[in-house]
Amino acid sequence: MLRKLAILIVLGAAFTLPVLAAPPGDVQFNGITVTSCSGTIIKGTLLLGAADTNGNPLIGETLELHASGTIFPFLFNVTPIPYEIDIPGLALGPVAMSISVVGDPSTESSIRIVGCSGEILPQASDGRINPGYGDLLAVLYNAETSTGPGIVVYVVDGTVGRSIGAYAGVLFQVDTPRENTIIAELGPTRLIALSSGEFQINIGPDAHGKVYEVIFDRPPGPATALRYFGG
Repeated sequence: MLRKLAILIVLGAAFTLPVLAAPPGDVQFNGITVTSCSGTIIKGTLLLGAADTNGNPLIGETLELHASGTIFPFLFNVTPIPYEIDIPGLALGPVAMSISVVGDPSTESSIRIVGCSGEILPQASDGRINPGYGDLLAVLYNAETSTGPGIVVYVVDGTVGRSIGAYAGVLFQVDTPRENTIIAELGPTRLIALSSGEFQINIGPDAHGKVYEVIFDRPPGPATALRYFGG
């Protein structure tokens, strides 16, 4: 299957994977289109950006798409790239996809969640803290950080969540302030230490002017309150 895919990507020109060291660089997974999906076979086009550390496009460089344990190599071009891939896990539902330069995991792109209907967001049952409250802007998850329990933030780009960092556990260890105090910001979110001893993450405002509030005890766990104002 991989050989078939490689031939499809380079429009009929067979090739073998180069045995060259992958150049340092960065791969941006900008989008994925699904044109057909049957069983475990999914077809469509990839929209990518791939450049070395000087910003030069990695034209002709071999990249690889990772999906549910399946690896599919292809040659990079700046135009949308057709793909056809057999992903066993697809039969069970949406899968996570990422792309990197062959042999260089440090270049791995952001993760995309893809199903037969195209790119999707994980559902509220995925363990997010804020289902229905600002999760079209940012999705929050409990996570263990190097300094204790914290909150991972995924910013939403269209229909895909992309991790932009975490509010580390150390931030939830600050002394209770006399007044509500902003102590950190990530993307469209703000972490606020409340004079009650609790913590609050504000998300927004959204296109309608709503700001969503997610309240936690310390250390952070499930939200103790979800609310919004404005709009």
